[in-house]
Amino acid sequence: MLDQLCSNGPPHTAAEYQSILLHMGPPDIVFGILLGLGSVVSVIPQHVKIFKTKETMGISPFYLFLSNCNQFSGALNALFLKFPQLNACRYVGFKECGPSILTLFQLFGLWIFTFPIFIWFLIFTPNSKLSPRRREWVLSSILFFVFGGFMICMSFAGVGLLHRYGQCGKSLIDFGFGLGILSTTLTFIQWTPQIYKTYTTKGSGSFSVLMLCIQAPGSLIIVYFLAFVSKESVSTWLSYLAASIQMIVLITMLVYYDRTKKARDYQIINDSVESFESAGLLSNLENK
Repeated sequence: MLDQLCSNGPPHTAAEYQSILLHMGPPDIVFGILLGLGSVVSVIPQHVKIFKTKETMGISPFYLFLSNCNQFSGALNALFLKFPQLNACRYVGFKECGPSILTLFQLFGLWIFTFPIFIWFLIFTPNSKLSPRRREWVLSSILFFVFGGFMICMSFAGVGLLHRYGQCGKSLIDFGFGLGILSTTLTFIQWTPQIYKTYTTKGSGSFSVLMLCIQAPGSLIIVYFLAFVSKESVSTWLSYLAASIQMIVLITMLVYYDRTKKARDYQIINDSVESFESAGLLSNLENK
């Protein structure tokens, strides 16, 4: 993306910045805004479920770590590869540049609303020395601080390259594209810990199925928007395609395990009722 925006060299004038902007019709702009809002709304069920249950059972800390690394890398990828379009706002105004940076709002918005789930996990996971989940809390704390270090290092590295080589520098292009590849790579393994956690616990626990049911089709719609409407590079939207496939697999597992558990619980209750009724019948016969 950045190499295309800088094909004629770094833009300097308002006219040059205008030439690199993406022009969308009102329907496409509304579509992009709704996608961004939909991404944010899709995360809310997970927040609600954690606060409602005051529990984090069934959520993998490795999933939280990888998903945050993935989403933050993808957001930085778009930020640095689209920086000339973001910088254009200074010259042509937000009304003209806004459609070109819708992707930034979508990516950063999703990460900003996802990141607090990691914090809730640390708060609601029992951490007393006698708790059987103490080890999991310690592990999640380490992963949280590792992500914090990753976030700071990647941000400073990108800003440093931008300051040193400019918005069209080859080093910045390589760095931004590398972040996109990293995001895509992480996506292919992001859901693996959660899939394994679901397989071992045989249920959803505090993990929100509703969130996945919103995000899976939403990710496919975002792929369409990024690839065909916003004309982003493959490194920006490929991770969403990979994520949607894995989410569909996870939804299938969660629904299967939850339905199986409900059927098993119903059978246990039914057997208990039958046993109680049989015991009552035998008692009546003995009394007679």
